[in-house]
Amino acid sequence: MIETQGEGVFRILNIKGIKMEPSYGITYLENKLQRRSAELLIEELILVSKEMIEKGLVKKFDK
Repeated sequence: MIETQGEGVFRILNIKGIKMEPSYGITYLENKLQRRSAELLIEELILVSKEMIEKGLVKKFDK
């Protein structure tokens, strides 16, 4: 569950008995050229994901 804390600010609520483990992904064609904007987005998502794992906010997903 997520609570709005103000404009653009959210907080995850800890509710007894509910465990949240979000999963996110990106789908793209491997044999097609990527736009630079898409490459930058993917690079930023990788950096943010690593930081969230290091801080213990999310668990690393192994394939």
